[in-house]
Amino acid sequence: MTRTSLIVVVCLSMFAAGPALAAKKQLALVLGGLDNPFFQTVADGCTQWTKDHPDSDYECVPTGPKSSSTPADELKLVEDAIAGGAVAIGVAPATDGIPKLLKDKGVTIPVITVAGDFAGDDQALRKSWVTADDYQVGVEIAKLIQKFRPDGGVLCREQNNAKALNINMRAAGLLDTLTGKVGATELAGENGWTEAKGCPLYNNDDLATADKQLTKALAGNPKLNTMVLVGGWAMFDQKAYTKALAKVTKRLASGDLVIVAGDGLPMQLDELRAGLVQGLAVPLPFQIGVSAADTMAKLAAGETVPPKVTAALGICTKETADTCTAH
Repeated sequence: MTRTSLIVVVCLSMFAAGPALAAKKQLALVLGGLDNPFFQTVADGCTQWTKDHPDSDYECVPTGPKSSSTPADELKLVEDAIAGGAVAIGVAPATDGIPKLLKDKGVTIPVITVAGDFAGDDQALRKSWVTADDYQVGVEIAKLIQKFRPDGGVLCREQNNAKALNINMRAAGLLDTLTGKVGATELAGENGWTEAKGCPLYNNDDLATADKQLTKALAGNPKLNTMVLVGGWAMFDQKAYTKALAKVTKRLASGDLVIVAGDGLPMQLDELRAGLVQGLAVPLPFQIGVSAADTMAKLAAGETVPPKVTAALGICTKETADTCTAH
């Protein structure tokens, strides 16, 4: 059985057993697809919080769909957490319908969002949003780009979808910093930056699509010299990412092509050491998981928490790859 499957099976069993068999009160952390290393690492942080608080009345229980390609499974897992007697719930809004489910179920226990957030009026359904400072992630991505390409260039950015609030905040920080204009929505020559035709790209959190888009963008835009993976999707399958860059390794080595990404999971750090990306602006998902558990525990105990809790960032280059994500 894979590590991801084991997490899902164990957690579903705990929810199904209900509070009578649970030694501690459950803080349910329902994440996006656990084939995504980002969510796997958030889950590790949740689990670590429980280990670090052996005397607590609470335990953090992470779960999520087995695959990013079946995000609707998250709805069932939220239902299971409610039925299983969780005293607080954290959700990563990887699929539509979670706010409606919470309303339909009349959920009164504390709810937080993790990584992404609910949109608009639905934010009233959660007590706090635990995330990286995504706008600052975008700012730091831009600073890395400016370090490697100070005179501007032709840029393409890859995002997951146009409605992802956290990724849109990263894009806003990126564009504001490169253009020098708050509220910028595109690159149109400011400070030497333009956006490649057909960009931004949207991969809908599908890793195979992300690598195909990267390959196509690099092959189809000869003037493209700066690639921004606003999240690390294309890099999460190391073999596919290496293959996607097979024809541009000399450009990367010479600095003719610059790639900078958000996130900094182990395979991304390996790719950084190998020269397949020049820089990473890293929200630390392990710390997000720890902070999510801590925030839920405080809420379950009746304490007040801030409406937004942000985890630390790491800034990684080849020279700092061994230390930049230490937790």
